[in-house]
Amino acid sequence: MLGLGLASSHAAAMFCPAEVWPAVYDGIPDYMKGSQPHTAALETPDVIRDYIARIGRHFETLRQQLEAFRPDAVVFIGDDEGEFFNLSNFPTFSVFCGDEVWGSSAPSYMTEPPEKSRITMPCDPTLGRFILEGLMEHGFDPSFSESMQPVGKPERGVSHMVAYTYPKILPRGDVPIVPIFINEYFPPMPSGERCWLLGRALRLGAGAREHFGHAPERAHGDACGVSGALH
Repeated sequence: MLGLGLASSHAAAMFCPAEVWPAVYDGIPDYMKGSQPHTAALETPDVIRDYIARIGRHFETLRQQLEAFRPDAVVFIGDDEGEFFNLSNFPTFSVFCGDEVWGSSAPSYMTEPPEKSRITMPCDPTLGRFILEGLMEHGFDPSFSESMQPVGKPERGVSHMVAYTYPKILPRGDVPIVPIFINEYFPPMPSGERCWLLGRALRLGAGAREHFGHAPERAHGDACGVSGALH
């Protein structure tokens, strides 16, 4: 069932114009600023504009690969930074099994109301439930959601690992998705090995039709997009 795997970062600056990048750097916590690469000090506006052009070309490559594959759905795997969830209940892994998600496609650094860039993305609840059950058959017990009730940043909606990247690689907005959220920010967090095992379980549970008699019928197959581990 899973026939294509793609990966992309979703760092906020990638989705901002060049003039906003200084504000993104200013937003880096003080304890992390010393760890920035020395090349950051060399980033003139022209250098940043070149970065943005390269980012656009690479997103276009991903878009073309998805278009050529013609997926029935795309599974988005990535972090939630306290947007959909908060510390009242923050699951290690969670599968969204509802009909749609919504979120703001412009980073908060753009200083515009989140409603201005709000987009709605269709989901595949049948595939979501199938993935959920498949993971449970292979050693995982993720939480799940069937409706959009963001509690971390309710004005921004779903995690930006979905809202930023979806319009870049699926600009027509006509391909349903299944978001899988991973806690990568709030200790205790899953180890790298555990995340690797999650990917393996996803492949075994959702990728092999023979494992489950109730697999949803697919005309072309599904794509799996990993939207960055900690960006």
